[in-house]
Amino acid sequence: MAIITRSDLKGIAPPYRSFSEARAGELRKSAGVTRKPQVFLSHSHRDNDVVLNAMGLLAHYGGDPYVDWLDPGMPDRTDAQTAQSIKAKIDSCARFVLLASERALVSRWVPWELGFGDARKGLDRIAILPVRESDSEYSGSEYLQIYSSIRSTNDYDYAVFPPGQSRGPSLQEWIAESR
Repeated sequence: MAIITRSDLKGIAPPYRSFSEARAGELRKSAGVTRKPQVFLSHSHRDNDVVLNAMGLLAHYGGDPYVDWLDPGMPDRTDAQTAQSIKAKIDSCARFVLLASERALVSRWVPWELGFGDARKGLDRIAILPVRESDSEYSGSEYLQIYSSIRSTNDYDYAVFPPGQSRGPSLQEWIAESR
């Protein structure tokens, strides 16, 4: 299992806006899914350079990624309504993925979203997509170790590995299981 770096993520999947909807339909059909499961993508706004690629990755494997700043229904300025809207969206999404970069871990919103997601989704519907500047590990984020993580596999695919495990369902299976 390899650690995903920022440059890797940029090369893994095309940005979401250029992702082929026909290919997504094929993946959903092969997984027996008629409607894409929504995936809440928690991230730092300072990681916008890789968010569209992370969205492309999730879409490639059959998910419908939700990102707050692409939602026209979100308030223009963060306030109490922003928090209520995010809570409602986390509740309505089948899965929760944290784009876990060093920037995300020091964000004020991301740990709050993860805590709310944890309380609402439980451990089996949350996965961490760790993204590093290099092959180094995080420091000071031991709490992330209780969640499954999205990692590359030996066959250049992606899977969701439960904590401490060397095997897990493919990312496509994990997303599809949310139905």
